[in-house]
Amino acid sequence: MASPAVAYARENQQRFLNELKDLLRIPSVSTTPEHKGDVQRAAEFVANELRRIGMENVEVTSIEEMKKYIGQETGVGGWVLITQEMVDKFADATGDHQFIHVDPERAKQTQLFEGNPKEAAAKLVEKLKFEARVI
Repeated sequence: MASPAVAYARENQQRFLNELKDLLRIPSVSTTPEHKGDVQRAAEFVANELRRIGMENVEVTSIEEMKKYIGQETGVGGWVLITQEMVDKFADATGDHQFIHVDPERAKQTQLFEGNPKEAAAKLVEKLKFEARVI
């Protein structure tokens, strides 16, 4: 039996595909001035979808406006403990069962890191933060 999320995705697959096609019809991946309007239209499309599904505080802005936030904290949520069960459920919902995520014992054997995959991700984030400060 499929999880409720998988069942919902299957029931709405055609609608999801149609919405994706609508977005992809907008030539929005461009830095050329003649496509500035298309990029804005694609941003509005995504923002409207986010609002439709209940997201709050959705705002479309410019690169120039975003530069004001460099180095500033823009919002902090609470910490979320990611459990292996959550990772496994995500794998089930997406079909992404890469062993590096769902099989900690096998992941340890790859010698990419010590400990479990969640610990490795945390270490990588800390390493990247450090490198970003050094640069």
